[in-house]
Amino acid sequence: MRLSAEASEAVTRLAREIPDVREERKAFALILDTLASLFNCTNGALFLHRRRSDTLYKVRSVKDAESLDMKTVIAFYRNEKPDLEEDTIMAPVRVGGEVAGVVALTRDAGFERGAGKIATEILRIAGKLVGGRRHAAVLEAETGIAGAILKGVAPTDVIYRVFHVLRRFIDYDLGATLLGRVDDNTCRVVARQVAWTEGKSDIVGLTASFPWQELPREQHGFVVPADTMMLREALCPIKEEALPDRLSTMLGPLGHHEHPIGCVEVSSRRANFFVDKDTHILSRFLPYLCWCLAELA
Repeated sequence: MRLSAEASEAVTRLAREIPDVREERKAFALILDTLASLFNCTNGALFLHRRRSDTLYKVRSVKDAESLDMKTVIAFYRNEKPDLEEDTIMAPVRVGGEVAGVVALTRDAGFERGAGKIATEILRIAGKLVGGRRHAAVLEAETGIAGAILKGVAPTDVIYRVFHVLRRFIDYDLGATLLGRVDDNTCRVVARQVAWTEGKSDIVGLTASFPWQELPREQHGFVVPADTMMLREALCPIKEEALPDRLSTMLGPLGHHEHPIGCVEVSSRRANFFVDKDTHILSRFLPYLCWCLAELA
């Protein structure tokens, strides 16, 4: 849509300042402050969606204590098209092309017609800027892993650094496991990151049956389909005693000289949790985990 001179100036300011902000949270704060200033708002907040708990959390507010109806904010995020009062507008927050949250703004005098569409367009453009930042952050994290290997960091430490990066960008809620191939039908837990509770796992070193022949040869992350029973059943005993059920699982095959040497498993207690961008992120770090397994063999 065609923006007014004032709205275009706001977009230009965001385009100039967002790339220089060090923390993503501050980029979202800048976006909210820019919108609140543009519309001369008396109240408002920016919320982001936390995937692991399927909840919205406040990143920034115009005032310390706002009186927004969270049921309406959640309904808007879920695209349920709730009725809004004349003094309120809401618009989707984006990261790249993905809806990641909601901006809710209020103004005592009410908003001019079309204000919500203007806010939506500004957030669409700002979302591309934030998406670019996040992509750059993944590349920076990958460079950090490669640098750690070149500096001689121990393979086991590199593995847990990769797990930390994966959880940062994918936000899964159960955990991640690196499995090494013992023979054609057996695996061993080489490393395990627990995300569902505090503390460390007690299953590192555990051996279990595993159908290596069921894994694809290509070294790319993939979501395990619900009807892939052999892989799902093989993963069942590879867990802490109190681990909640895995309702979503992502695997990344690891090979060395075209021979399978292991795989990495990432899981969530929520059904249909993982999406394409998650498999792409996992795939970026498979070569480093493969190197670690080869070094530990």
